[in-house]
Amino acid sequence: MNTDFCVGQYGRTPNPEWLNIDARANPNCTEVIAFRIDQRHGVAATGRLDGREEPAMTISIELQRSKWFGPVSSATAADRAAALRAARTPDEYLLAALDSFRVGDLDPKSILIDLLNTVRHQPFTDFAVRVFASVATHDDLADLETMAFLTNAAPSTVVTFAHSSTSMMSIEAVALMLGLLEDWNEDPEISEALLQAIASLVPFQAELGDSPSPDELAEHVGRAIQSTDRTAYVLYGQPAHPSLLARRLVEHASIAAASGEQLGIIVPGSLLSIWSGVDCPVDYDTQMNGDRLDAVHAYVDALSRQDWVRGAKYFYGHRL
Repeated sequence: MNTDFCVGQYGRTPNPEWLNIDARANPNCTEVIAFRIDQRHGVAATGRLDGREEPAMTISIELQRSKWFGPVSSATAADRAAALRAARTPDEYLLAALDSFRVGDLDPKSILIDLLNTVRHQPFTDFAVRVFASVATHDDLADLETMAFLTNAAPSTVVTFAHSSTSMMSIEAVALMLGLLEDWNEDPEISEALLQAIASLVPFQAELGDSPSPDELAEHVGRAIQSTDRTAYVLYGQPAHPSLLARRLVEHASIAAASGEQLGIIVPGSLLSIWSGVDCPVDYDTQMNGDRLDAVHAYVDALSRQDWVRGAKYFYGHRL
């Protein structure tokens, strides 16, 4: 057994408006997304994504709100390739890409990045940001073209991005957060979310308090980054490892079970589910009791038997 195992959710502002930014600006441009993906990825999308229409979101509300991205499907590699070829809408592209991600095939990540930088439909974008954060590497987050979707992003997208810092686990995200904090420093909700996101990667409260000045924060972060292994993925200022989350999950579950209360936390169970591809048996609003606490212990014990590299990042059991 791995001895390391000794023991948000996400901002979302519903917005019914569908805005394909290029198509709305030019009503004659009816294949913006399909054409761009065709050209880059050789996907034969003949369907149209007309910016004058408002297609319904077909990604289920359950999946959008879930703590993970659902179980691995039984689809074969041929089935997954066919689903990408058959995709006609942003939702279909994203779900087909996600199906590949779950089995460790990250080739469609470039399609996800194109969708983030092309589609302007808030519920879709917020969900896509969550997926991207979970599969993003240091290089992805450091690439200005990839991260262009944050320029003039909607408030809910910025909050979702901030709340996804624990999924990104990369020091490269801190510079992005600092830039966004400068843009949104007059919005209390967004600035607080960004500060919490930075703290999840580079803790600063013990030294600077909860509301440091921009200069103090930038200086502190700069010093911290200089002493950090930038090849490692980090969580709560430490090299990432499931044991960090397992301890928090067990501690909260034990306290909640003793008092018969709800679990009351989401991040540990969510990240453990996404990292391992095995759904955590409890959720934020799970009413805890002895049996459910036993299920948590069994879950953590099962994860402890897997091989995990400290400072590495995983998606559904596959190291990125």
